[in-house]
Amino acid sequence: MSRALCMYVPLSRATNLEVGLEAGLWGFKDWRSEYGQLGPGDRIIVGHGFSGGSPRVDADTWQKGHLEKAYVGTIKAAMFVDSSPVWPDEDGAEVSYPNRVQFSVEKVINPVALSDEGPLGAECTESMRLSAIDRGRGRVIEVDLSALIGPDSKSDRHFGEVPGHGVGSTYADRASLSLAGVHRQRQAGISGGQADGADSIVVSGGYEDDVDSGDLIIYTGHGGNDPSTGKQVADQKFTRGNRALAKSSDEGLPVRVVRGSGGDPQYSPATGYRYDGLFSVESYWSEIGRSGFKIWRFRMVQIKDPGSGGESPPADP
Repeated sequence: MSRALCMYVPLSRATNLEVGLEAGLWGFKDWRSEYGQLGPGDRIIVGHGFSGGSPRVDADTWQKGHLEKAYVGTIKAAMFVDSSPVWPDEDGAEVSYPNRVQFSVEKVINPVALSDEGPLGAECTESMRLSAIDRGRGRVIEVDLSALIGPDSKSDRHFGEVPGHGVGSTYADRASLSLAGVHRQRQAGISGGQADGADSIVVSGGYEDDVDSGDLIIYTGHGGNDPSTGKQVADQKFTRGNRALAKSSDEGLPVRVVRGSGGDPQYSPATGYRYDGLFSVESYWSEIGRSGFKIWRFRMVQIKDPGSGGESPPADP
């Protein structure tokens, strides 16, 4: 997995993009706290030219289209502030992009399918859409680019407990979870790469076929569901996060489990998210789910702490 700055540049800023690519530099009007996470070796992914006209669309419309190009590169240094004019619309105007990042482009994809199974993956694709809606502001995510540019030799994935964040630790939102390193994906329920395994999952009622019994979870894989209802509307495929969980099963890697307030009330927090310990992925298989579509399922059993007395995490009162 790699930390990446994901952003969309509209066709109206094509000249700015050309200048930025030539200079190996991009800038934003406003500073966002997540930009402070970026450093040398992290990735940058720049999307350009949505086929469906205005890019400010819902997820279904976005995924039916494609991008003219996507540029994938490496960030050279931490973001910095510099107000000297670089881009054409900064010259003599009340426009400035002082929050800047230096990078080098390693790969250009042309065109770019925007489905979940496209080259950028589900989380990057959705982050690109949200960037377009947010007038091009970048979004920092954790993304598996191994299928696109080869295995990431500097993966810093951590399996097991995160120091300072023991069982029962709570978090207000997904951003807090990500910053703590307990579950680094801000949108996807599975954090992991198919080359090195899954390190954490979130259980929060997102899939109708999930079964949570406290120390035993039958977890539904990623893909094919309607996020507004949790119902399955298409078959799941054995790719990305699903393959990452299978890898953890095959190699006996522990997976951190986080429960969100949208899950089974008996085992979930009333608000926000809670880290509930390490689980092993004992087995996995595919079957037809409640709504008649193929799903991937993962039997996950809590790894008991010898000093805990074997108790499952308590539900909120």
